[in-house]
Amino acid sequence: MWESRIFFPQFSEDGTWWIDRISVKDTVRNMRTYDRAALEGMGLPTTLDVIRPSLIPDGTVGSTGGIVEDDTFGSRASLTLPAGAVTGATDVAIDVLSDPLAIPTPIGFEGPGTLFVNIALTPTPAFPLSAPGMQVVLPVPSPLPAGSVMYLYKVDPSTGGLVPAINVSGLNAIGFVSADGLSAVFAGIAGLSTVVGLRPDVIPVSVDIRPKSTE
Repeated sequence: MWESRIFFPQFSEDGTWWIDRISVKDTVRNMRTYDRAALEGMGLPTTLDVIRPSLIPDGTVGSTGGIVEDDTFGSRASLTLPAGAVTGATDVAIDVLSDPLAIPTPIGFEGPGTLFVNIALTPTPAFPLSAPGMQVVLPVPSPLPAGSVMYLYKVDPSTGGLVPAINVSGLNAIGFVSADGLSAVFAGIAGLSTVVGLRPDVIPVSVDIRPKSTE
């Protein structure tokens, strides 16, 4: 078992970084180099997504709660905090990422149905929040049928993969596409970071149609 750690400077260029090769050395200075194909053959990840949101506040919310909208997308990307969710003035930064992250889609989903959005609260409240939790609105890149179901996922900072976002009941957070088809609304959210709404796979239904018997 060996462990590899890669450190990136704070202001590294954002986007997807690819590993070209890795050299490992043991305690007696034996060295071996693995190229990308060899690493992938061993089931090891060879990409790293660097996210560098602006973290510029779009608004401030106090103990009485309120709504903050993104400066670019407006109501299509917003956060609503209920009264009591934070104890004092809290800056809310909503950054809609222009490029989708190169992150594998969890099993059971077609793919991202919304854009990836990084939401930062400063100072960070004590997550998970209790009921009624937060409401998060994420922009949909192209119109979808109103009422379509979305599942909210967030980027796990320890693994870089997607994990379910949890609602105040401890269940996977679910949302729905709004009436105009351009955003998805998720209510009762207990915690967040960089989030995205995923479209569930549509399971085809087989229908056996036969002519009615005349016997």
